[in-house]
Amino acid sequence: MKIDYSLFFEDKSRWVLWWPVGLGIGISTYFCLPFEPSLTQTSIVLLLSLVGTFVALRQRNDHLFIFLISIASLSMILGFSAAKVRSDWLATPFLSQKIERIRISGRLIDIEEQHNRRRLTLDQLTFEDDTSRLNKIRLTHTLSKPLMATLGDRISLETSLLPVSDPVSINGYNFRRQAYFLGMGATGHIKSPIQILKKQDKRLWLEATRYRLTKSIRQQLPGQIGEIAVALITGDRSGIHPHIRQAFTDAGLAHILAISGLHLTLVAGLIFLFFRRGLALIPYLAENYPIKKWAAILVAFATFAYLAISGFGIPGQRAFVMISIVMLGILLDRNPLSMRLVAVAATLILLLRPESLLSASFQLSFAAVIALIAAYEGGWSPLRQWSLEGRYSRKIIAYGAGLIATTLIATLATTPFTLALFNRITLQTIVGNFLAIPLTSILIMPAATFSVFSLLFGGIEFAFQMLSFGIKQLIRIAEMVSSWPGAAILVPTPPPSFLGLITLGALWICIWKSYWRWLGIIPCGTACIILFFQNSPTIYASGDGSVIAYSLRDVLYISNLKKGSFYANHWMKELGLTQKKEWTQDQVHLGNCLMIRSSDYNLPISKEMCQHPCLITTGYAWRECREWGHLPKILIDRYTLKKEGIAQIWTNTNFIKVKFVKRELGIRPWS
Repeated sequence: MKIDYSLFFEDKSRWVLWWPVGLGIGISTYFCLPFEPSLTQTSIVLLLSLVGTFVALRQRNDHLFIFLISIASLSMILGFSAAKVRSDWLATPFLSQKIERIRISGRLIDIEEQHNRRRLTLDQLTFEDDTSRLNKIRLTHTLSKPLMATLGDRISLETSLLPVSDPVSINGYNFRRQAYFLGMGATGHIKSPIQILKKQDKRLWLEATRYRLTKSIRQQLPGQIGEIAVALITGDRSGIHPHIRQAFTDAGLAHILAISGLHLTLVAGLIFLFFRRGLALIPYLAENYPIKKWAAILVAFATFAYLAISGFGIPGQRAFVMISIVMLGILLDRNPLSMRLVAVAATLILLLRPESLLSASFQLSFAAVIALIAAYEGGWSPLRQWSLEGRYSRKIIAYGAGLIATTLIATLATTPFTLALFNRITLQTIVGNFLAIPLTSILIMPAATFSVFSLLFGGIEFAFQMLSFGIKQLIRIAEMVSSWPGAAILVPTPPPSFLGLITLGALWICIWKSYWRWLGIIPCGTACIILFFQNSPTIYASGDGSVIAYSLRDVLYISNLKKGSFYANHWMKELGLTQKKEWTQDQVHLGNCLMIRSSDYNLPISKEMCQHPCLITTGYAWRECREWGHLPKILIDRYTLKKEGIAQIWTNTNFIKVKFVKRELGIRPWS
């Protein structure tokens, strides 16, 4: 008896689009594990999957369903294996404890200048005691002190070193995991003048070129206008003032400051148009040679140069792969604008850099482009045809309608990720982008492109004046839109299941073309329902036992505001709060928990305190409660926190639940 597979064949051309989705599921599974799998076990499973897929391939005509399952399993196992191999390949060593002062030497590979400090990144490290083994470190240097060293120099200095911070909550940002995949083993502060041991390493010519270009732009455009120009051209956003950065974020324009597909596409389009139109003015070339293909080749090289100068960011990598395939389509006289283009780009990035799946840039950029291509495949062709058949008025109307539709679709696609990653929703995104995107497309990016080329001839003042004018207007738009009501609404961090469900549901809607695509509404709706029933922690306690915080009536109360400011800022973000205050009472009752705040670690513990079902204190209490003969059901004191790490507590009059961050995240190479 044969099964009717006609339903699957109706959309068989879309099957291949699920390949990178399988890779992503496998990578997510690897990072969610509470333990580290062995490379041997992973290799055996991958080998068995390859053999099973080969066997299923030979029987695909008779057992199509089994063949599809084997292909899906192979993609997930391959993604899992890629993440495991990448993690083992890096094997980044971490500093285990603080070092007050030590002399080190290393090669200077990156310089970031902020408004009040400078951050230096060193590799090829040598320590005076020859005991530490670190790949890279990042050091803070006062901006007021001159820096004579340049990228590629080998320098010597005295510094303090700090271990990379642990995550401060279960669903919070994992600093150590990011540092692990960057190869960063420690941070620190420079304590002595910098000595240059050896001049520039020629192998860092690209980084040196990027740094020189950054300095040239800052000389031509001083102040915050120059910092935004640097962000748009070289990708260095370290010098942008926090106030301006926040204004762009609240206005929904933060993506403009991060080099992405928008920037590479604008540069590619500008170069393609300029070069092709310029050659078309020469009749002999236009009639006898494929100038369109020449322009496509030039665009591929130009966009790669822009990608290299901008630091090879994940959105830029995705855009470069897609632009390269588009140019290849032009060379082969084919139209490559389809969802397969995105699938190829995602596959390459996920296999080469599996950790990029966890980054905000990857998630936001791919969410936007997948939604836009799905909408383009579904209904933009009539609008384009209508604009081509009429006068310029139709083109203007179509451009405005397309801009509004593009902004709306991209906003809807990225909102769940913005909510989960940044704990905020911006209601003014459509208006902000409607004003900022044309300005960026028509004025800022063309002026930036010509300004960079003009630096080869010493810099053309008019080009930089136009760039400065455009950036001034962009800042005004960001500040104006961010000041409107509803520009930034803070929300608590949703559970991981929210993002997983809504991603799978949205992919189901975007990838399929047949009517069953709308079944994706079910997981999306379920994810939205989860938001209304999520239960955020009520109490937090730091890993060293010095800070306790609790949320009450939209305010985070913290036991030591000065010492716990770092923790408070992250906990406020997770809870979606804007206010923090220091609680001054010695004792606070919240739900079934009693919290005791004291500067004395050995504060006296009474019998009544030990009779509470939940006792949380900044001091030591276990021995005292044992002597009283009343150990609380849940006791969290300084001893417990030093042993278990940061704690999150859920409490009300009915129940108490405690989770320790270190225990929940498990034992991984970065933990």
